[in-house]
Amino acid sequence: MGWLSVVAVIVLWGHATQGCTIITLDNSGFASNAYSLLHALPIFYRRNGTFFLDNSAFNYRCSENGGWHEFFSGEDKIVPWSRPKELAHGPDCARFRREDVDAIMYALLQEKPEPLDFIGIKMAWRYRPWVQKIIDQQMRVLAKQKKPTIGFHIRGGDLLRQEKLKTRALKPVDIVQTFAQAFPLVKGGTCVIVGDEHARVTEAAKAAERHLRCKVLRTSPFWSKEGFSKETYNEQGLDVKCSGTVKMLIDLELLAHTDYLVASDHSRWSQVLQYMRYVLYDKDRSTFVDASADHADLYSTIRKYIRPESFTVTQSTPGGSGPEPRVPTAQKLTKKSGKKGKKAPMKLAQPPPPPPPPEAVEDYSYEDEEDFE
Repeated sequence: MGWLSVVAVIVLWGHATQGCTIITLDNSGFASNAYSLLHALPIFYRRNGTFFLDNSAFNYRCSENGGWHEFFSGEDKIVPWSRPKELAHGPDCARFRREDVDAIMYALLQEKPEPLDFIGIKMAWRYRPWVQKIIDQQMRVLAKQKKPTIGFHIRGGDLLRQEKLKTRALKPVDIVQTFAQAFPLVKGGTCVIVGDEHARVTEAAKAAERHLRCKVLRTSPFWSKEGFSKETYNEQGLDVKCSGTVKMLIDLELLAHTDYLVASDHSRWSQVLQYMRYVLYDKDRSTFVDASADHADLYSTIRKYIRPESFTVTQSTPGGSGPEPRVPTAQKLTKKSGKKGKKAPMKLAQPPPPPPPPEAVEDYSYEDEEDFE
C-alpha cells in the first residue's frame, strides 16, 4: 500500500462506521513488530470499528494458530484476526502493514514515535497470567541482588552484523566502559548481562567484573551459541519458538527493572525496553546510556557539555556585543608568586607505549556465574 493509498483509506474512515482495522504482523523480529504495534494502537484504535491483529506471519508463538495473544492479554482492545471475523464486519475493513503505519506516522501525521508509543505500551503490554507468573519468579531473584543493579544488553548475531555495515559496532568492553565514563562513581552491585551471542556475553561479563567490580548475574543461555539469526529462528519448531519468546520477555523485564541500563539506541529491542522503563516502571531517563558509537541518549548529550568539574557560565557584558566567558566554577585561581622559580629541564617527547595484546575470548562458561533459577 503506497502513501497515497494510505491517505485515501484514512479519508474513507469518515464514511465507514461499522468496519474494522487490521494490523499485520510479519516474520521480522519480535521487537520490530512490537514497535510498530505501539505506533498503530493510538492511531487506529476506535477509529474504524474493531482493531484486529493478524498473527499469520508472526513467528513468536507456541501453537500453529497462536502468536501475540498467547503471551499478552487485552483482547478487549486488540482482537485476534481471522478471515471469518473480518468478513462479518463487512467491506469497510482496512489492512495496514508495518511500512504503512510508518508512512502514516511520519508523512501524514509528521509525528515522532515516542508520543504514540508511550500511549501504545500502556494499551498493549499486559501479560497472560502464565507468563506473568514466570516473570514474577525472576523479579523476586533480581530483588534480592546487591544494589545498584546495572543492566547490559549485548547485541550479537545477524543484527550485529547489520549494525557493522551501518556504523562502528562497539566491542563489549567498550560498552562497559561507556557506562563507567557516564557514571564514574557507580561501582560494585550487580551487573545483569543479557545477550544472545555467547562469546560476546562472556567478554562483557569479564569486562564488567574488571571495570565495575560487580557480581555478574545472567539468564539462561540463548539457544544458539552464534546468536540470533532470523532465517534460522524462523525454521525452528514451536517448542523453540515458544520457550525462546518467554526467555526474551524475561530478559526484557529484567533489564526494564534494573537501576541502570546500557543498550544500543539503534536497536528496536532497546526502544521497546526504554518505553517499558519510562512508562510502565517510572524509571528516570538519566539512568539509560546509549551503548552505540553515537551515544545519542538525552543525558549523554547533557553530560558532554555540562559536568560539575568543567561547567562554564556565560553572561552578556554591559554594552558588549556578545557573551563573555566566566571562569569555570570548578577551576581554582591561585595567586602568582613574585619569586622566580628554576626552569624545569626540557622533556623530550616519548613514543606512545605499544597497545596491549588483545584478550582471547573464551566460550561462555555458564557454570562460573550465578544465574536466575
